[in-house]
Amino acid sequence: VAAFNSHDDFGHKEGLFASIFECDKTIGVALVDTSMSELIVGQFGDDTFFSNLRTLLSQRHISQLIKQKKACMSPNLHQVLAATSKGICSDDLPDKAFLDVDKTKKIIREIENDEVKLDKLLEICDVNPVGTQALGALLNHLKRYEIIHEVLRTSTFVQYETSDRLSKK
Repeated sequence: VAAFNSHDDFGHKEGLFASIFECDKTIGVALVDTSMSELIVGQFGDDTFFSNLRTLLSQRHISQLIKQKKACMSPNLHQVLAATSKGICSDDLPDKAFLDVDKTKKIIREIENDEVKLDKLLEICDVNPVGTQALGALLNHLKRYEIIHEVLRTSTFVQYETSDRLSKK
């Protein structure tokens, strides 16, 4: 799939497929990093300039971005994404495409079996409800590519934390 092929500044292959969802001044993110076999989910508050989101977008080489339609997000977030996502293939989806926590966890449980244990991902979902909504849209997109099982079967699950949250620990 072309959306999963890019390179970072060091020549490492990185194919990030990302989903961003805004809800009540909280940003939810879900990223599939195929170069590291990671599925990253998280959420964070941000300032008026979306500094945490800008940092995330500048540190990762995203090749495809799922985001809310312009009418569904704050004007500031729309401006930030327009400025920082030039050259990135993006899909603007209605809010209903960003599934709630229960529906997203249902998709995950449908894939889980004796060989594929997704408890860690479900735990991350429990503490990141807005990030889980971003994940719901991302998982539906992966279904479209028919790679959802492969991504969930082979990925390590990571909770995304902003650098300011890490420095407070």
